[in-house]
Amino acid sequence: MAAVFYIGYRVKNAVVETARERGVDLDKITSNTPAARRVDPCSLLTAQEASEILQATIERTESRGDDCHYFGKPSEVKPPDLSKLPEPGKDQQANLRQVEKLTKELITAATGGGAYLSITVEWENGRVLLGATKLFSAAQATDNRDLQGIGDDAVFGPMNSILVFTKGATGVQIDLRMVPEGREKGIALAKTILKRL
Repeated sequence: MAAVFYIGYRVKNAVVETARERGVDLDKITSNTPAARRVDPCSLLTAQEASEILQATIERTESRGDDCHYFGKPSEVKPPDLSKLPEPGKDQQANLRQVEKLTKELITAATGGGAYLSITVEWENGRVLLGATKLFSAAQATDNRDLQGIGDDAVFGPMNSILVFTKGATGVQIDLRMVPEGREKGIALAKTILKRL
């Protein structure tokens, strides 16, 4: 019994220390904040709004619990132009944006369109979702000034594949794995969703 308690104590301390090193405030994550009213997640972002922001036709949406999936028009899926590979020695940020764009275009082409975008709403434990994403993304050296004002706090996952933000106890994760230029479009999507939370 003593060994089990000791191991638990060591694991807890390791998590707290790792969070502290990576700038994650666990007190903020676990503090009590009233939960938001629950609504259909597809009501937070319409298909028309998603189409305008993504510059792609979203034909339909589908609610699945606290998720909303946005389905694109398969005929608009084009294979990526692999002749536009990044050039070594050029601007690193520009190269990273180009790699992100090509990767997402390859995924989209391979799946034939499918679920182009999805959002997940964590109504009561949004700060936990945000904290986990921050821990996962800590190695990604990115200037996040463009995220100021996106809810109470916000963070992008690697290669701008997801954007997580919180408002009170509620957290929203936007899956951008198939969205080229995910950073700019993700921020625009988040601002639209925030108006309805």
